[in-house]
Amino acid sequence: AAAAAAALRGRAEEAAAGGEPPSAVDALQRGALLLLLRAAYAERAAGFSERGTALLQAAVELNCFCPPALLAAPLGERLDAFAEFWESEAPRVGEPKARGWCNSTAAAAAAA
Repeated sequence: AAAAAAALRGRAEEAAAGGEPPSAVDALQRGALLLLLRAAYAERAAGFSERGTALLQAAVELNCFCPPALLAAPLGERLDAFAEFWESEAPRVGEPKARGWCNSTAAAAAAA
């Protein structure tokens, strides 16, 4: 499901860059978000509530709290830097004392 959501997100970025109407881009973005949400609910229903929560946390951190220095970086580079943040066990969005990936020590290391 995460790969499908990423593919939809990539298609939405291509559509926006290609000049497609905003309604088409919005539909692709909504589709990716719905797929991600359904995957999180499926994890929870299967008894993996922490995994479902982590899926949503990762999506928010990656898409809303990406360090500015990585915004224009290729996706692979962003994912490598994000993996470093995720594995650091720093507080994540929705947890007490969470500051967001962009304010973490892993983000500072990636920008250097």
